[in-house]
Amino acid sequence: ESENEAQRALVLPQELGPLKFNEEFILLKGENPIKCEKALYFNDPYFMDRLCAVSPKLRERVASMNNGSSMVKKGLKYPPKKT
Repeated sequence: ESENEAQRALVLPQELGPLKFNEEFILLKGENPIKCEKALYFNDPYFMDRLCAVSPKLRERVASMNNGSSMVKKGLKYPPKKT
């Protein structure tokens, strides 16, 4: 038996396809690929609160989805729980 060392790309294009919905690769020229989890801002109360603070339309939409709940309170109930 013999062993050879050969260079190989860290990530091949076909390896990028079967990622889970919440996974992604960040590809920067001249840098190694970074595998990470997506930042789903719409599922994070911190970001949704900030977006609602600057967007009256979004604030109204989220309030209607939350059955008219006040937007003053931190931590939106978005998406609303199914009952």
